[in-house]
Formats: sequence, C-alpha cells, structure tokens
Amino acid sequence: MPAHNPLTLWNVLWLMLLGGCSQPDVPDSIEEYQARLTRVLDITPVTLPSPAPLNFPSRESLHVDVPSMNINLREFYALQDCEIGTLVAERNTALGRTPHPSQRFRYETRLINALDACIDVLNNEKPELAEKLAEWKQQKLQQRDTVWANLITTSEAMRLAMTLPRGWIQQDLNPDAGAAVNAIGYLNKLKSTLSLSVNELDEQLKQIESSRLPARLWMTQDYLQVTLTELTASLAEPLNAVSCPEGRASDDAKILRNVFYLFFIEQIQPVGSNINQYYYQIQPVLTQWQTDPSLSESFNVFLKERELKFTAYQKAVSDHVTLWQRFLKRCNLSPTAPAAS
Repeated sequence: MPAHNPLTLWNVLWLMLLGGCSQPDVPDSIEEYQARLTRVLDITPVTLPSPAPLNFPSRESLHVDVPSMNINLREFYALQDCEIGTLVAERNTALGRTPHPSQRFRYETRLINALDACIDVLNNEKPELAEKLAEWKQQKLQQRDTVWANLITTSEAMRLAMTLPRGWIQQDLNPDAGAAVNAIGYLNKLKSTLSLSVNELDEQLKQIESSRLPARLWMTQDYLQVTLTELTASLAEPLNAVSCPEGRASDDAKILRNVFYLFFIEQIQPVGSNINQYYYQIQPVLTQWQTDPSLSESFNVFLKERELKFTAYQKAVSDHVTLWQRFLKRCNLSPTAPAAS
C-alpha cells in the first residue's frame, strides 16, 4: 500500500477546517429560509426580486476642473531658491498635467506648504513677490477644496468602493470593515488639514479599495429590503391560516417557529445587525458630504438616495419581524432555539 503524502493530508484537513468555519451568504440564507417555510406551509414560493444596481454618477459628471495659475519666467526664476520652483517645474511635465486625483491632492498640499515657506524667505528680500505669493496661497487654498472633492468622487479606490462590492456583509467575518470606516474618516479629515503623509494616504486608499465597504453594505441592505418585503407579503395569509386552536401551537406552528429561529434569528438577523453598525459608523461622514459645497450635486443626490434606501430596508425588517411576532403571539410561542433531539 503506498505511503500517504503528508502534504496532501494536511491540505485536506485544512480544507475541512475552512469548510467548518464558513458562513452562508445572505442570498443562500434567504433562499433556504423561503424554501423551508413554503414546504411547511405547502405553498408555491414566489420569485424573489434582485435589488437595483448602484447607480453611482459617471466620473465625467463628478469631476470639476481646477483652473491653472500662470507664472511668468521672471517670477519663476526668482523662485528658484524655494521649493516652489521645483514644484512648478514638476507641474509642467506631462505627468504633472494629468495626475491621478490622489497625486494632484498631494501636489496641491505640498504647493501650499511650499508657498508658506517661500513667503517667509522672500518677505524681506522681495516683498512684492512675497505679497503675490500670499495671494496665490489664498487661491490655492480655495482650489484645494475642489481637488479634495475630486479625490473623494473620482479616485479609482473610492469609485470601486461605492460601485463594485466584493462579497456580502457576513454574520461575523468582516475583519476589514473597521479599518475601512477609519479610512473613510481619514479622507474626510484631509480637507481641513495641510498635514499629509504620502504613505498614509496611499495605505488608506488601498484599504478602501480592498474592503469596498460602502458597496458591500448597500448591496446587502438592498437585497434584504427587496426580498424581505416580498417574503412578508407572500407569508401573511399562509401564516394566518396555520391552526392554533385556543392559542395551542400545532406541530406545523412549532416547525415554522423553528425555521424562523434557525434562519432569520441565527443567520439573517446578525447580518442586519452588522449592516446597522457599519451604516451608523460611516453615515456621519456621508451626511456631512451631502451638504458639502465642494462636492458635486449629482454625488449629493446619490448619497441622499442611499439614505432613503436604508430607511426602506429598516421598514422591511421591521414589517417582517412584526409579522412573526403576531404569529408567535397567536400560537403562544416564543422565538427560541429548537429543542435538542
């Protein structure tokens, strides 16, 4: 008999361990939930709808052009002793003229800080030029708000995070969600600070792109909203027809209670709790962005629509729970775990 390959055995054991820890995705739980209920109630399952796509505005509708600031050669040569001279030269390269939103934001921040340093150097030697640099600084500070807005709405990381989810919100395996919440908060604070770490900005954008928390959150929320709404409507009459004479639970009523517990309470409700948790963690920033004058109107409208979708999701969950509360009360049952056999 040939000897076992220890590596192969280890791989098998590892796969078994992973399989034992896996969780069903929300659609799997909803579909099995419906299948069990319709089987007990002896009714035909309705076709569960799919949520509408995330209609994030186009990049063209979100991007705002930032006017260029011209400098003549005499002024340019007068700035060669300042870092700003090097920055102006960088801006005139092909890469400088078409930077990514994050590169442009870093450049504008460096430029404002360099203007401050250069003004200090020129105040005594060339006061007229220093005064002109102070005017440039004020213009650049105003433009930086627009550059920040372009970072928020047109950078690849943020667009992916708001349009293309990677998977669903899980019952408890969401290890990157907290870091994504912090990363979104970091981007929000960048507007009001001139202190900027290049490496930190890149890391936070990578975290946002990797997690894609907003899109995952919205997709899961929308799916639960449309499917629970449909399930609630389709179950109302069949559940009302289940016999519970004088408040005594029939066998079918007890089975239905068990199905409700095993799938809704144990699998679907924990996902809903995470949706609520992450929503309330990122919503303060999204609410602030809704009224930020630097951000485009189409982006503000999108965020307001997402807020309305969350309200609809909450109502769908509440209506479904109310349906079951009435049924369980009528049959003198509580939503407890099935008794071990």
